[in-house]
Parts: sequence; structure tokens; C-alpha cells
Amino acid sequence: MRAGAFSWHGTAKAVERLKAASSEIRALNRSDPVAAAEGVIVLAERIWPAFEHIDPHFPSKALISLS
Repeated sequence: MRAGAFSWHGTAKAVERLKAASSEIRALNRSDPVAAAEGVIVLAERIWPAFEHIDPHFPSKALISLS
């Protein structure tokens, strides 16, 4: 997954793919926890570039609800 591959308008598609990956990892965890842990690491490595571009000062519902 490339950073910025989905752009702002592709957020729904990115969320859909993350949910699918999460479901696959959870299902794998039942039969092979080690492989599931490796899957989590691979997923984190692939999505990290997207996290680098998040502005921590941008107000969001999550930040507002914590106040």
C-alpha cells in the first residue's frame, strides 16, 4: 500500500481494506497465533507511511471527545 494511494476520497476503500485485513488476522489468530502476530507486524509496516502524514494538531472527533 502506497502512502496517499487512496487520497482523501478513497478513505472508505482504505477503511474497508483495513477491516478485511483485521478480520483475516483475527481468524488466523485462532489457528496460528504466531502467523497472526507476523501479519500484524507486516500490516503495521505497510500502513506506517500513512501515519507519518497525519497532523497531530488537526482537530478530530476522537481528540475532542477526550477533552
